[in-house]
Amino acid sequence: MNSIFADQVVERAMPKLAGFDHSRALAGDPYRFISRHCRDLSTPVFQARFGWGRTLCLSGARAAELFFDRRRFVCGSPSRALMRPMLLADLSQHDPDNDVLFGDARDVASRLMPPDAGQALVDGAERIWYEMTHTWRHLPEFVFYRVTQQWLVRTALDWAGVPVPKEELALRSGQLIALFDSAASGPLALLNGRRARWQAESWLADVITQARRGQITLDPGTPAQAASGLRQDTGELVAARRAAGELLDLLVPVAAVSVFVVLAAHALAMYPEQAAALRGEGSAQTLAFVQEVQRFYPFLPLVTAHVREDFVWDGYRFSRGQRAMLDLYGACHDPKKWGDPDVFRPQRFLEHAGAGEVPLENADLDPGQRPTVRLMCLAVQLLGNCSRYELAEQDLSIQMSRMPAVPSSGLLIRDFQPIEIW
Repeated sequence: MNSIFADQVVERAMPKLAGFDHSRALAGDPYRFISRHCRDLSTPVFQARFGWGRTLCLSGARAAELFFDRRRFVCGSPSRALMRPMLLADLSQHDPDNDVLFGDARDVASRLMPPDAGQALVDGAERIWYEMTHTWRHLPEFVFYRVTQQWLVRTALDWAGVPVPKEELALRSGQLIALFDSAASGPLALLNGRRARWQAESWLADVITQARRGQITLDPGTPAQAASGLRQDTGELVAARRAAGELLDLLVPVAAVSVFVVLAAHALAMYPEQAAALRGEGSAQTLAFVQEVQRFYPFLPLVTAHVREDFVWDGYRFSRGQRAMLDLYGACHDPKKWGDPDVFRPQRFLEHAGAGEVPLENADLDPGQRPTVRLMCLAVQLLGNCSRYELAEQDLSIQMSRMPAVPSSGLLIRDFQPIEIW
């Protein structure tokens, strides 16, 4: 059989990484830890120990195809991995059959999002961008990553219909940002992230409770209004805090797109010949550029899952309930899949449309329809064709030890001027 999922007749021993615990080594090089050891061991999968016990570590394009096969694994979504950094501290407390934590996050999202939510999100993002540029244009210099976080937090809250008093905006923005920015940078950052999630859930639960009591009115057709009306199969309203958690799981991924946006801005600066070929938000060139940013740059180092049922792959036995990690960065830099993985070349997505897919969110959707991709395309258009600015003197290297990895300087921009195209 030619399928990569075909069970092998002859089994072999699963390679095991030497040492008692590898948590510190993983934290020190999160994007290259798994692929490096796969190369050293000449294997696509090995076992390592991260505090709670042995975990399967997979790398490469074939491993990615296996990992996202729902017959084989119950996967955590990338957005869940963002909000619970690598699930390093929480994984052992979760039930692998709990669909809210490890199932398809899109099932949760579909309960809160109206059919036209994607377009409304992009439209709102563009409007808020131009509102904020009135401030940016008067700043001699600013850190683009920080203002992009603020831009997309405001976009997420506005799109979701979450009412936020002006005096609370900075507080609530900080709580959302803490859930994805540097949340996996160490014990203190992890604790801050957990505290921020508790605070954000408490705040949103209070909003939902007030809406249910008629004390405030939420805009109809918004995710916030849908969250306030969530019901169980029995017809009873879902607990306010659980509904708040589902709403928060929609807000944070929107804000986290700021990581990809600053990486796209970095690519515009580092590869001007590629940037010159961009036309418009919906053009094939822009879409290819955005897909290459997702493939080329580090974003999420890995995603987690549990083995759904016993099976054998490549001669290695996978047992039900085993924890597994897929090295996303390694899958996106597998030379067997990409040929020249360390070259930034958007044309690869134009030459072989659909042949190469970045193993990130919503893998069964057309790339141009994914919310992350649409926001990135908008940002590339707004930066490349609707703005004039210069880069200040700075360190443009990418911090590979940071999660998420971003330019060391956060991308310093000066003399920013928006160009409104009518």
